[in-house]
Amino acid sequence: MNQTRLIKISLLVFTLVLVYLLGYFRNFVFETINGQTSAVYYHDTRPVLPGFLEFLSDKDYKCLIRIKTVLTVFFAIAYFLMALLSIHQIYKEKTYNKLCGVFYGSLFLISLLFILIGVIFPSFSDHAFNIARNLMHIAQSPFTILLILMVIYSSKRVLKP
Repeated sequence: MNQTRLIKISLLVFTLVLVYLLGYFRNFVFETINGQTSAVYYHDTRPVLPGFLEFLSDKDYKCLIRIKTVLTVFFAIAYFLMALLSIHQIYKEKTYNKLCGVFYGSLFLISLLFILIGVIFPSFSDHAFNIARNLMHIAQSPFTILLILMVIYSSKRVLKP
């Protein structure tokens, strides 16, 4: 095995580990906030929050939803940057970086469009919000990064001159 191939495989494994850890952390944060949100909404006993999330203990329901929205954008951007970094490090071709940007940008814009539709048409707002939320789940998924990497890899193999 040549050294370049070994480096690419090492970068891919490192990327997969980072993506997994990011996903685990994201899941932990959102499950904790969801538990807190549920407790506030239903006036239940509030769950014990881990140290770095204790600041949520006195927040009301609307504030917790806003925090989740901000974190959704933050994690979606983090996944985009992870995808961009891994694609750049593995393939070093600007075309693939642009492909990644177009894919994530499309998810963000379509999601934003559905949110705006929900604001303009309040009777459709629940559906619009759910569609936007599901699109953002795609942007925050480790499978999206893997899918993009596999599409690039297979396109390079199929389109090889």
